Parts: sequence; C-alpha cells; structure tokens
Amino acid sequence: MANCSDRQLDLFGSWQSEDQPDGPGVPNSAETLSDQALVSRLPTANWREIQDICAEIRRRSLAMAGSALHDLWRRYTGFGRCKPLREQIEVIRTLDGIGGAGAAGCLRKILLSDTFPPPLLATLLSVATRKRLNLPADHLITWSRHEEPKARALTFELAAFAGRPGPSMLDCLETGLDDPSQSARRAAAITLGGLGKVSVRGILLTELKMNPDEAVIQALGPIADDDTIVFLGRLAHKCPELKRHVVGVLSGLEMELAENICRGLEKDG
Repeated sequence: MANCSDRQLDLFGSWQSEDQPDGPGVPNSAETLSDQALVSRLPTANWREIQDICAEIRRRSLAMAGSALHDLWRRYTGFGRCKPLREQIEVIRTLDGIGGAGAAGCLRKILLSDTFPPPLLATLLSVATRKRLNLPADHLITWSRHEEPKARALTFELAAFAGRPGPSMLDCLETGLDDPSQSARRAAAITLGGLGKVSVRGILLTELKMNPDEAVIQALGPIADDDTIVFLGRLAHKCPELKRHVVGVLSGLEMELAENICRGLEKDG
C-alpha cells in the first residue's frame, strides 16, 4: 500500500481527483427534475452530473437524498486514500448542506466504516459536529489520539453529543486537558464543564477572560458558583454581544444571586 500522509484538508478545499472525463451534465436542467428523479439519478451520475445534482440538492435542502448520497459514496470506496476524490468531497459538502435523519445517518455510516480517505477525517468530524452527531466512544477515543490538532479538538467537541460518558471517555477528556494544542484543551474543558465537572471551572474562567464566547459561557452554567455568576454578570456589561448568552445561562440557575444579576441585566436593556 502506498505510504501517504494523513494531512488533513481545509474544509472543502480545492482538491481534485485524478484526471477523469467529466462527461456531459444533466441533459435536462437539474432544476426541472422532480425530487425523486434528482435523487434517483445521483448514484450512477458522472462528475458533471454529480456537480449539477448535488448543487440542486443543496439548494432544495433535500433531506431525502441521504441514501442516494451514501450509494454515491460507496461507489468510490477504496479510492482517494492519499488524495481524496472530488466526488467524495462533493458528497460531504452536500451532506453538510442538508438536514434530516438520512443525511446524519449517511455521515455516521461513512465515519464508522473507517474506509474514508484519512485526510478527510477533520472535514467529516467538522460536519458531524455541526449535526451534533452521537458517535460511539471507542471511535472518539481513537480519534482523540490523532496527530492533527484539529481532529483532536473536534473529537472532544463531539464527545458532548455522545450521551453520558463512561470511565474511558471521561479519562480521554481529562487527558485532553493536557493536549499540546490549545484548541483541543479548550474543547475538552468545554465538554467536561457541560458534563458538570467542577474541576475545569478555573480553566473555563481563564478561557472566558482570554477568548469569551457562547460555548464557554454555556459550559460554565452547570458548574457555576457565586464567583462565576458575578464574573458572568460583569462580562455581560463588558461584552454586550454576549449578554443574551449570559442571561440565558443565569436564568436557568436556581440561585438567588443569579436571579438578581439576571434581573439587573434585563433592566439595563
């Protein structure tokens, strides 16, 4: 087998497959086809048709296309190991652009098959994160050891959607707090905070001072103490763009201090 790099792609970068004839486009404009006709044509389409059909699927947000996209993906299984094919990238781009259980199920099958081109891991994980995909702990633990920091960070983020973690997943997340990558450490701390792990409160407060955003604010909610509540109130005054996120977290806390600060923030408008 060729010795090729697992270097991760930028999301939907400008990778191309080996030279192949593009073939003609869809004879009748994809826009004129019914939903069913569009989806039925996809698994056997040539590259030009794939472009036209996938663009139209995205335009219509056609959730029913998940199965056809998976059939198209399987057509290229085993190819693109070193350099992903443009057809494979188009499938992922289209899955990212549509909703529904079919698209989520297709993406899950691709990830769990372990037959995808290694350079596409971070791209797949990024789409899975936006879809809040629930993935098995054993796969998450494996990906958390990947050499690419982006893949590790996305894995720790995905762990938040995987249900109540077992001991192995918790150990994995806690190990992530010492990851060489700052983005991976941040992602592990955010997930642990959301799980109610008080031990990461200090890490998250430091992160909130340096890089305040909605994700860190939300992660502090389950582990907030009086000092955290006061800090969040001050942050809302300092960063008005984050005020609604702070109010959302404080209003969910059954603590008198949080209620008082929340009322004050709402009064300020």
